[in-house]
Amino acid sequence: MDRLKNKVAIVTGGAHGIGAATVRRFREEGAQVIIADLNRSAGEALSAVTGATYLPVDVSDHAAVGRLVDDTVRQYGGLDIIVSSAAVFHAGPIDEMTPATWNEVMAVNLGAAYHLAHFATPHLRQRPGASIVLISSVQGMIGFKTFAAYAASKGGLIGLMHQLASELAPGVRVNTICPGTIQTYPETPLDPDTERLWADRHLLRRVGLPIEVANAALFLASDEASFITGHNLVVDGGMTVMGD
Repeated sequence: MDRLKNKVAIVTGGAHGIGAATVRRFREEGAQVIIADLNRSAGEALSAVTGATYLPVDVSDHAAVGRLVDDTVRQYGGLDIIVSSAAVFHAGPIDEMTPATWNEVMAVNLGAAYHLAHFATPHLRQRPGASIVLISSVQGMIGFKTFAAYAASKGGLIGLMHQLASELAPGVRVNTICPGTIQTYPETPLDPDTERLWADRHLLRRVGLPIEVANAALFLASDEASFITGHNLVVDGGMTVMGD
């Protein structure tokens, strides 16, 4: 229960889905956690339950992310872990996708990870065992129709991870997680037909849960993964092995 004792972590997109599950797991393991999210009601509710600190942040805004990092370091005296989980999702054929949609997806899904790494790196370098975890997707590895922007942003995170792992070694470890289909909002489950359609695309014949990705993030952020960097951890129930 103390795998992250005395660690300070920022989780973007931390008010819901995979981010919220990560906040809960990190708190259970002793970390001080900042929930960075624009969803104030969800962020404050999670803060009340977990004791994490909620800060409303537009993670696509470079200066706002700088203030987030500064506020975290000022309040807790340092920074050990960042988890970039914030994401938006827009689907559609490439010839119908507007520049505004493309730019929004890139700004939140990929740009936010850059902003966070840019401002956090000087602080992470001062802490032993520091770690960056970027939440990518299997869509950054394999092709799906009508998901060009999302897939490009998630593939970009894998490329960014490789570069950061090289640049920040040996002091800061950097890894990505590629989830398969995740029931991101358990409180509003998929209808049975849709869930079965997606479940059948996984060897384990089900969709995943946010906690299953959060457990992987916990492992990569902890000292249990002290010899792992530059790695893309696929948490997809066998989806990419099926190759369908």
